[in-house]
Amino acid sequence: MNKVQVRGGIRKELAVEAISKKTKAPISEIVALGDSITDINMLQRLKDEGGVAVSFNGNRFTVGRANIAITTVNNLGTLPIFEYKDSIESFLDLWEKNYDEFRSNPRNIPEGLISNEIKNYFVKYQFVPEIENLKNKSNRELDIIIAKQKKMRKKVRGWAGNLG
Repeated sequence: MNKVQVRGGIRKELAVEAISKKTKAPISEIVALGDSITDINMLQRLKDEGGVAVSFNGNRFTVGRANIAITTVNNLGTLPIFEYKDSIESFLDLWEKNYDEFRSNPRNIPEGLISNEIKNYFVKYQFVPEIENLKNKSNRELDIIIAKQKKMRKKVRGWAGNLG
């Protein structure tokens, strides 16, 4: 454990920068997930540079600095973002538009919206993530998303869900 270096705050942003340089992938092609105040620099950097910045069962700090919110009981719920990162806007539009039709039953997810492999995970574990585009949301809509994320965070993390 002495060799483990915890990355928080600015060091997460610097890690994204280092990964970008090492892989020669621009930050605009990177996807990062964050759930707490220690992730805000990283998320803001990705958001500013056109990358995919995801608030994953986050809080007011992450929702404010992300461009996507994923609220889910299972981290497999993030898979569609990676699958469709190159056409993320059109995917998000379709997901949000149709979400009410399949939210309670993953078998109802329309064919072709996500891969069968991911859909099968959702069916197997009986959940459907709520995936929301944070662009152009009103303050009221953002407050609702923050409340949903905080509630899910507490559900899946227990007492640790109260941490910032």
